[in-house]
Amino acid sequence: MKNFKLESPFPVNNNLLLHKSDHCRDWDDFYKKNLEFKSKSLFSSISNSKILSYECVDNSKVVLIDSDPYMGHLKFLGCKKNFIFIINSISKLHYSNNNFNLCTENGSSSIISSDNTFSEISKLRRKSVSIILNTSNYIEDNDNIGQILWKVSKDLSYGYLIDKLMTDIYTTSSNKGMEKIKNAIGAAIALSIDNKMSDLIKRNSLFEQILEIIDNNFKDNDFSLKNIGYKVGFSIKTIQNILLKYNVKFYSYLQSKRCIEFEYLISTNKNYNLEYLAVAAGFKNLSAAKREFNKKHQCTIKNYLENAN
Repeated sequence: MKNFKLESPFPVNNNLLLHKSDHCRDWDDFYKKNLEFKSKSLFSSISNSKILSYECVDNSKVVLIDSDPYMGHLKFLGCKKNFIFIINSISKLHYSNNNFNLCTENGSSSIISSDNTFSEISKLRRKSVSIILNTSNYIEDNDNIGQILWKVSKDLSYGYLIDKLMTDIYTTSSNKGMEKIKNAIGAAIALSIDNKMSDLIKRNSLFEQILEIIDNNFKDNDFSLKNIGYKVGFSIKTIQNILLKYNVKFYSYLQSKRCIEFEYLISTNKNYNLEYLAVAAGFKNLSAAKREFNKKHQCTIKNYLENAN
């Protein structure tokens, strides 16, 4: 299928692929080849329909559609139980299969299973953004996906956050921004799945507990996310998702704590060997300490000490 340069209804960059469907066959062909859908579709008017897609590094896909009224029967090709559909729409869309019915409109989101055929109907002009999300990076046990399938965002613990992030995609103008939003949505999905964890975060300040554990153990050269998991009783991915919710990256936070300690040690123990002080601060070796130190201060340890005097 040929690619066309068109004026997009969405402000996106030139690295994203924009495809125009000139007739039903091309539209179905795009779904099959580019989105890995088996699709049968019908437009009341084809010439006014545009589709934009971006494939993320983990094979997740982001799809933006601006189309005339549309009816389709869709099924994801292949056995990919770790994938789910998250659809956010400005216009009203209907989704259904033999057991469920959902309606998405006014910036709300629906979450749909990828392992069976479902129908999709837009009776009016459609403007929507969808993510075909690979959940394996965010959910430890993908059997838990069933908790959120065939539900609308308002029924989820963190549905409000999913809606906000999905609507952000309409105005995202870079691949990096797309990846960042997709990862944040994955984290919000993971938090919504584990209601027990969500309750603990709210009730027991689990985020603060995790930071306290890091603060008390960063000097341990072998300290890792596994150590935190043992103490709080959650998986590594769950802990990462909790930290991500507050825009904290474990490794960066851990190394920053060690760097602060290293600064204190070299300022107060000037006759000590630097390698010894680096290890005492929690770093594996002096080279690791220097990398973190230079990143923070943009100067060598020697220059830092001279300026401190």
